[in-house]
Amino acid sequence: MKRVTLFKKENTWVHTSVGALVASGGLRVFARSFPEWRVVPYLLSMVLLAISAAYLTVILSNNRDAAHPLRGSLIAGAVFLAAAFAAVFLVNNVILGATRSTLATGIMSAVFAAAFIGFCAAALISGGGKALRGAAGALLSLVFLAGGAFPGVGALLPVRYDHPFADKLTKTTGLSAAAKTNRLLINADDSHWWGFWNGLAEKGEVDDGSLNAYVAQYADSGVTDVMFNIFCQSSDVPSDVMTFRGDLYGLTEQHGNPVDYSSYYGLNALYNEYGKDVFAIWFDECRRVGLRPWISLRMNDCHDPDEAASCLRGELFYTAEENGWTIGDSYGYYRHCLNYAVPEVRQLMLDYTREQLMKYDVFGLELDFMREIYCFDYINAEASEIAEIMNGYMRETASIVAEAEKKWGHEIKLCARLMRDMDQCYEYGFDVRTWCEEKLVD
Repeated sequence: MKRVTLFKKENTWVHTSVGALVASGGLRVFARSFPEWRVVPYLLSMVLLAISAAYLTVILSNNRDAAHPLRGSLIAGAVFLAAAFAAVFLVNNVILGATRSTLATGIMSAVFAAAFIGFCAAALISGGGKALRGAAGALLSLVFLAGGAFPGVGALLPVRYDHPFADKLTKTTGLSAAAKTNRLLINADDSHWWGFWNGLAEKGEVDDGSLNAYVAQYADSGVTDVMFNIFCQSSDVPSDVMTFRGDLYGLTEQHGNPVDYSSYYGLNALYNEYGKDVFAIWFDECRRVGLRPWISLRMNDCHDPDEAASCLRGELFYTAEENGWTIGDSYGYYRHCLNYAVPEVRQLMLDYTREQLMKYDVFGLELDFMREIYCFDYINAEASEIAEIMNGYMRETASIVAEAEKKWGHEIKLCARLMRDMDQCYEYGFDVRTWCEEKLVD
């Protein structure tokens, strides 16, 4: 039987290119999966790296006539795999104390990339003159060698995401079918009802029946849950923690700026003239018509960043600016967003959450982080560190929900409104996987 020659010297550049390409792919998967220890992609990356090591080891050992080249390559790959795990464990757990996993990833990826570049260069040299003959062979070798270096260099840089995530847009296919089965939840923006309130106040029709017309539109519509957004930069309900928007009505100056908040005529009239607790009325009506009422809180609204004054702002905005509690000018339009790394910011939001859950008997609480997602100076922070801060915040929120459950005598759901992609969320400080594992959210 004629022996098949697997690794000819004149084809060294081909195998070197394949090895570098596989290594490049492996390092890319490795760099993205290591910080979160996602088992499947992590193992896949290691398999790819091992295959690459096997390729190059067989070439370097010049065993094109060996009886068992496959066995030799597998052994070499297994040795490399063990060495890689040992190196990663040493850097991440021993040297860095498991506190800077992204940095560990960058360091190790750079080391692996450098090692592969050395392997490839050695393989090309060992191939002799024939391996480098021809412009095509030399060019391809250089291209793939450069490709092997990119993942290591890229891994040293912060992993960031740019908008928009065009390839991850959520499709609405099946929405009408979902409505027919009564499985729709709606987040009701607070701007939906300002005009409604103003109209009632102007007509003098401020009674429960007139107010409940707003809730009636959702009855028998396929909607089962209505999430009422009661907080943006200030509160739509009276509060001892945050500025009540109804109290802004009638102001002509705020923090040295001339203002006109006449758009809050209806809100002011409801609470300060007629003594109506609108949301208590609406929550009761929801239950009467078979809807589940929720409270929804915008966790970091930053509307009107370029305005000297805004009808949305409460004292929290000015306090945060004065004390440096925001994420800063690097974020452009979002520069006024609250920085949840600041303990005072977290405490204020927790206090407001507790206040409202103890005031209103609702089915659930939604934390709307989509407005805005920039809750940390994530450009200059380690993802794992800010994620742990937010994990702590979510644990405290869950404990507040538990308090409210005891008061009202029933379960209260906790929902977090975030982006669809978990990896993107993690980079911004939202460790959704941990929230699910610890059952912090429903």
